[in-house]
Amino acid sequence: MGDRPGVLTPYLRNKRIRAVKPHLTGRVLDFGCHVGVLAEHIDPDLYVGVDVDGDALEVARHHHQAHRFQLLDHLIVDDGFDTIVAMAVLEHLGDTDSFFRKTREWIAPNGRLVVTTPDGRFDALYHLAGQLRMVGRHDEHDSYMDRRGFERAPGWRLAEYRRFLLGVNQLAVFRPA
Repeated sequence: MGDRPGVLTPYLRNKRIRAVKPHLTGRVLDFGCHVGVLAEHIDPDLYVGVDVDGDALEVARHHHQAHRFQLLDHLIVDDGFDTIVAMAVLEHLGDTDSFFRKTREWIAPNGRLVVTTPDGRFDALYHLAGQLRMVGRHDEHDSYMDRRGFERAPGWRLAEYRRFLLGVNQLAVFRPA
């Protein structure tokens, strides 16, 4: 099921949830939901969690039985989601342009994409914190984005941007372009 969490992992996860919660409206797709920690903050009838890790999804289903979880490859989008959220996901993707193009296809006309991701300028700090087991190891971080990268996201317009956690993390909220 991937990475072993560090001692600060719950704290960091809660800060990410606090950052995205004001932006979660309507039908929500939790992209990269892992074990479904965001699910408890969203009505089960409005929530779909997707991930590529089947074992993590089994844990999510066990803890949040009223919510819907499925493998990303099996996602079927009918009317589009009002909000797509991806917390601490982009840094694990090698091709972020593909992520932006695909999520653009899944969004309702007035929807939003909400992303949190670490700032790559702190890569050495992340690595050290991972070695000290303060956070989960981040060896699998494939890419980092900054504000300029967000401003060039295919199919999206950056509507809001801010840093949190002392500037180490970023929140980006997008609207369809």
